[in-house]
Amino acid sequence: MASRATIKFWFMTRKKPTQSQFWTWIDSFFNLDEDNLPISKVTNLATTLNSLQLQINSFTGPGKIELDAGALSMLVTADMLIEVIVIKDGSNPIVSIGTTDGGTDIADSLQLSGGVFILDMKLLKTAGDTIYFTGVTVDTLITIYKR
Repeated sequence: MASRATIKFWFMTRKKPTQSQFWTWIDSFFNLDEDNLPISKVTNLATTLNSLQLQINSFTGPGKIELDAGALSMLVTADMLIEVIVIKDGSNPIVSIGTTDGGTDIADSLQLSGGVFILDMKLLKTAGDTIYFTGVTVDTLITIYKR
């Protein structure tokens, strides 16, 4: 391996790098097909990965939240990662989900078919957030799967 300053010197105008210098230059870079890039060579990668793991571990454990029939909203009581929302209603309503009353920023106009709609998603919500459901009937059952 050679420093960048050394390699630049070898390739200055009117200089003729040797075969050995050229090979050293090639060997100074990681090759995607031949080399494994060590985590230690990526600035702050280990710290960042450890931080993400701590955030993931802080979510409440695997679980399922069943809302009361006809529920119009859900107050998030602890940080969670919502992975699936299942909506059941035999009348096949069109349901929207948002972070404000009547909002559609999470899902807009979900058409139930055969009485069920499964929304597969990754949604991070923090304690104190509220999720609103528009278009539900008194018979709509909503189950949220989270971690």
